Amino acid sequence: MVSEDFETSFRASMRDIAEGGARLTVPTGQFVPVRFWLISVTAGVAFEATTVWRDYPAVGLALGPPLDLAEPTNQAARRLNPFWQAAVS
Repeated sequence: MVSEDFETSFRASMRDIAEGGARLTVPTGQFVPVRFWLISVTAGVAFEATTVWRDYPAVGLALGPPLDLAEPTNQAARRLNPFWQAAVS
């Protein structure tokens, strides 16, 4: 997860991924903001995510369309690419 301002990040586990949404499991004590970027490290894509429910440690999300991080074509994807690169290295 990467904050909306691209300043902070932390790891979470994606569960129950469906078209337009997902459920995360987050580390104990980690607050999940309303809006942030969610990176799928294995798929090499990022989603603009909006929190729709919280029942810690589970969090439900609505997801925007995927952004390709391997070949970024817009500013958001270019800013997220280093986060993805660091996670796969």
